[in-house]
Amino acid sequence: MLGLERKSAPIAAALLIAFVAVPRQLSPLSQFALAQEKETREVAALPPPPPAESQLLGVTSSKFDELRLQALSGRVEAQYLLGLAYDRGRLVARNLAEAVRWYRAAAEQGFASAQTALGYLYHHGLGVERNDVESVRWLRQAAERGDPAAQNNLGFMYAEGLGIARDDNAGLSWYRAAGEQGYAPALTNLGHMYEHGNGVSVDYSAALHWYRLAAEKGDASGQNNLAHLYSEGHGIARDYGEAARWYRAAAEQDLPAAQFNLAYLYELGKGVSKDFVQAFTWYQKSAEQGFEMAQNNLGTCYFSGKGVERDDALAAKWYRAAADRGLAAGQANLAFLYLMGAGVTRSEREAEKWFLQSAEQGNVAAQANLGQLYRAGRGVGLDYVQSYMWYSLAAAAGNQDSERSRKELQQIMTPHQVEEAQRRITTWLTEHPTRH
Repeated sequence: MLGLERKSAPIAAALLIAFVAVPRQLSPLSQFALAQEKETREVAALPPPPPAESQLLGVTSSKFDELRLQALSGRVEAQYLLGLAYDRGRLVARNLAEAVRWYRAAAEQGFASAQTALGYLYHHGLGVERNDVESVRWLRQAAERGDPAAQNNLGFMYAEGLGIARDDNAGLSWYRAAGEQGYAPALTNLGHMYEHGNGVSVDYSAALHWYRLAAEKGDASGQNNLAHLYSEGHGIARDYGEAARWYRAAAEQDLPAAQFNLAYLYELGKGVSKDFVQAFTWYQKSAEQGFEMAQNNLGTCYFSGKGVERDDALAAKWYRAAADRGLAAGQANLAFLYLMGAGVTRSEREAEKWFLQSAEQGNVAAQANLGQLYRAGRGVGLDYVQSYMWYSLAAAAGNQDSERSRKELQQIMTPHQVEEAQRRITTWLTEHPTRH
């Protein structure tokens, strides 16, 4: 996969820099992204029901009391609008418990939009204790009444096995029902099902079809995913220019994955002129929204001085942000800064801590560095067995420096030590079946 790995003696493969392969994000229901070594599936929350503040445009402050009286008298639409006002903080201070109260009142009268909204709040645990079974119950009632947002969200619950047994076929069926009504997020999710073969055979041409329909309706995630197919050449001839066009359309709607992807294309000059300043700008926009791969890459921009003046302290700040969110590359990069004393106070113990967290996720550079630390006793006790284990794991993933170091180390180890290291390797692989 695409990436830039930096090395610095005496620590082998020390800095895994994250100009990584273009990830996908499927929203508003599911997000998919390529992390450093593997594809990582991130499940985003259900989207709020689409009919929102526009329904309150006719309700002024002077009419709010009248709306409340109508809701108290049992008028179902007034109950829903009052719940919406409390949900969105329009005309009244936001109060999610009150939103749940009034949505429920309308939902129990069969008002589909209120049922959809209540399902959303139950899934998120907003104003009520999270309960996906209850979320499914309310979404199903709205979906059976033909509400496209509920159909889409019920499809998501089936596809993810939340509150109900996972059933890709049922998920596909509900996505299709919403998609046939032109509901853009469902079109995006249909594309995802075909791209990944969930409930259907993998069919990139079909995925392209559904993503394009969503993209042309302005759905940011559909635009992002369509761009990804162009970037990978799946279902259509590879075209980085088209990828950049659709990534930009989604990025300008503030979709963080698309901002990251557009930055990546600027970094490598694919489909656009190479421009480190533009790469930095889009990484920053994405990073500030909490997208951890962008945080990691922004750290690299500051560390390398590409697109921005070099600043090791800011590099450490953004690597730490990515590391704290569990990104293996961010953890490895932060560890390397601690080892160098760049932007942080030099600490081999901190380096070992972050390398270990990264290595446990299968990050090869971190595994190689741990082999070095344990071999030299830097920040940790001298431990040839642990060193041999980490060298071996990194070597098995293709790191040639680690393979040479493992062979050198074996020459000075006792047979018992080698046997113990092999036992630990077997245990680690058993406990981490997807890491290699």
